Amino acid sequence: MISKDSFFRYALSDKGAIIHISKVNESNRHNKYYCISCGCELEPALGFKNAHYFRHKTNACSYESYLHKLAKKMLKLKFDMSDIFEIVTQPHKTCEKLHCCPFFIESECYVPDEKTYDLKKNGLYDLCQEEQSVLDGRFVADLLITDTGKTQKPVLIEIYVTHKSTEEKRNSKLPIIEIQIGNEKQIDDLIANPIGHKESKYKFEYINFKKISNSHCRPSDIKFPIDKFTVFKSGKIYYTGWSLECGTDNPFDCSKLNEPRKENTQIEVALPKNYWGKEAPLLYCYKKNIKTCYCELCYFLISCSSGEICKLYKTKHTPHYPLDEHPICCEYFRLNVGLAEKLKDVPIIELPAAF
Repeated sequence: MISKDSFFRYALSDKGAIIHISKVNESNRHNKYYCISCGCELEPALGFKNAHYFRHKTNACSYESYLHKLAKKMLKLKFDMSDIFEIVTQPHKTCEKLHCCPFFIESECYVPDEKTYDLKKNGLYDLCQEEQSVLDGRFVADLLITDTGKTQKPVLIEIYVTHKSTEEKRNSKLPIIEIQIGNEKQIDDLIANPIGHKESKYKFEYINFKKISNSHCRPSDIKFPIDKFTVFKSGKIYYTGWSLECGTDNPFDCSKLNEPRKENTQIEVALPKNYWGKEAPLLYCYKKNIKTCYCELCYFLISCSSGEICKLYKTKHTPHYPLDEHPICCEYFRLNVGLAEKLKDVPIIELPAAF
C-alpha cells in the first residue's frame, strides 16, 4: 500500500501536458491521464475524506522513478516558460587573516557569501534539454543547460532519490547542481523558488562551482572558538577548556585575541580547541619562566589506577596527588623532554599586556 506521502499528484494529459490533481474535477475526471514514469493509464481518486491523487489502473510503478522524472520535467518546464532561472550559491568568504593567523583552518575559518545568479540573464543560457550526453558520450545529464552559441560552459542538473552522481561524473570538472528529491513537496519548492535558496526543503550540492569568494571577512564575523589559558600573578591557572568541560558556557574566540589581559595576570595565551589540554600552554609558560605549577610537564608525574601521582612523594615528601594541590615552583621539577618534543609545534598566541 502506498503511503499518503507517496501519492501520485501529477500526471500527463493525453496531449502530454503535466496536470496536478487539483486541476481535476467532476467535469474532466474521465479524461485520459497517464503516469509520468511508466506511461500507464491513471485514474483520479477524488474522494471526500482523503486528499485527491492519481492512481494506476493496474499495478503502481516505482515512486522513486516517478519523482525523478517529474522533477526533471518540472524543472525543464520552469526553464522554458520563465523569464528567469535563478540559483543561489554560497561560496566561502575566508578570513582576511588567513595568511598570518597560526590558527587558520580552511574548512572552518569562513562565512557563507550568498550569491544569487539568473542563468537566463542577458541570454547567458537559453537551452535546457533532458537526458543529453556530454563529453563525447561519457556522461548523460538529467538536465543540460547550455547556450545556443555554445560560448558558456554547460551546467548539469542531476536529480536523485537514493543514488548520487558517480565519482567519475563529479570529477569531470563540469559544473553540476545535484539535488535530492524525496517527495512532491520538495519538487514544489524547487519550482517555486530559486534553486538552493536558504529555506530549501531538499538537499543539494554545487559540484565544481567556485567555492571561494573574491572578498574576505573579519575574524569577528567568524568567531572561531579557541581556548584561553591564563596564569595569574599568584601562580594560579584558569583555562577556558576546564569551564567548557564542566558544562559552563565561557566562550573565547578569535575576535577577542586583541583584547588586553587583566592587570593581575602574568600571562594569557590562546590556542586552538583541537589541542585540548593544559600541557601545550604550560610548556609555553615554562619557556617564558612564568611562576606556576608545572606538574603536568614533570618527568616524575605518572598515571596509575588511583590517579596522577608524583613518583617522589615517598622519598622527597612531595604531594602524593600534585594536580590536586598544584605546588608552585617545586624544587624537584624536571621537564619531561619526550612530552615537550610532542608539544613543540602547537600554535599559540600570547595576548597583549594590560594598558
